[in-house]
Amino acid sequence: MVVKAEGEIDIATADALRDRLIAALNQHAAVAADMSAVTFIDCAGLRALLAARAFAERHGRHLAVHDPSRPVRRLLAWTRLDPRLRTTP
Repeated sequence: MVVKAEGEIDIATADALRDRLIAALNQHAAVAADMSAVTFIDCAGLRALLAARAFAERHGRHLAVHDPSRPVRRLLAWTRLDPRLRTTP
């Protein structure tokens, strides 16, 4: 299952992303968060990804961040969370 995020992931949109990822994880054992079209992401977006990852781990599911855009790669690198979020090209 792929959940595609687009545009800005910030305080206004992060909860929606988290909810979509968790809904997908409820239905599928493995979910890829396609982040290729994300133009901006802040700490709220990062919290959404981490919350979805925690949900996945608690329920024996798998979440990967797929094809992160440059802003996503930069944030994950700065926070050193890219390995933890299982980033895939």
